[in-house]
Amino acid sequence: MATLPVELTSYILTLVISDCVHQVCFPRSPKDDLDWELNALSNLSCVSHDFRDITADICQTIYGPSYKGKSLIPSANARLAFLRQSANVDSCSLRPIILDEEMIKTAFLHAYLMLLFSIHMHHAMKEPMPSALFRHMHPSVLRSAVTIQGISNAAEPKELFANLQTMSRQLLELIHLSLVLLDESDVLNANLDALDKFDSEANIYSSGAIQTIQEVHADISVIQKFMHRYNETAALASRFTGPQVKPHELPGVVKAVSTVRTKISPFKYEAALKDDLIQTLDDLTHDWPAQDLLLT
Repeated sequence: MATLPVELTSYILTLVISDCVHQVCFPRSPKDDLDWELNALSNLSCVSHDFRDITADICQTIYGPSYKGKSLIPSANARLAFLRQSANVDSCSLRPIILDEEMIKTAFLHAYLMLLFSIHMHHAMKEPMPSALFRHMHPSVLRSAVTIQGISNAAEPKELFANLQTMSRQLLELIHLSLVLLDESDVLNANLDALDKFDSEANIYSSGAIQTIQEVHADISVIQKFMHRYNETAALASRFTGPQVKPHELPGVVKAVSTVRTKISPFKYEAALKDDLIQTLDDLTHDWPAQDLLLT
């Protein structure tokens, strides 16, 4: 019976074992049966002597040396259990994910723990969190994502870190776009506040008010563009790390957009501009949950 070359067998088993780590950290469903993933090392080692030797080599690369005098596979399973425990931390609690240096002995585990931390914090950075706290936390999450990307780009073997490279790239994009959406919502709020000085019967046809309404329209269009980019990236990221923070869940976004109709309604301006603005607003918010959307 023909056998695969050792290099190809090692490549395949590396992908299989690393995917087990990923599924333990990011199960497709909370109800997922992880029996295979949690016992993959033992099962693969029982296939043949060649599988056992190759699995042992991969195990050391992924999990590191013996833990508290245990043999290789029990040590690896202890570290995998630690990752699973870290993955189960509730992001709503803001309870920190702890770095246990005895458990995290390799670049691979370090990168996965940092990824869990980064996604944990990113999921917490949504309403009702104040925008100021979001901005305070943003640099830490950004630095973690950059570090993961650096580890993934430099480490070997490449196939072991392929998923981490993809996930860190997606996370960086989501973190960047999150801050952009907060900034653009602030710009929209500023222009809506500027309408207050025109909000009277005497200024109902004010050219200054019309210009500000045009700027509001431009703001909404910019927010719509960045939300589209965010949604595209979030859809890709969800395949790796599960559901993502939705753009309208970011601090201040709904609050800014939900006041647009009320703010512009007292003013008279061209029907074409009004229709275009309302259509853009409807397109932006059509899939937002009713309880989050308070447009009047």
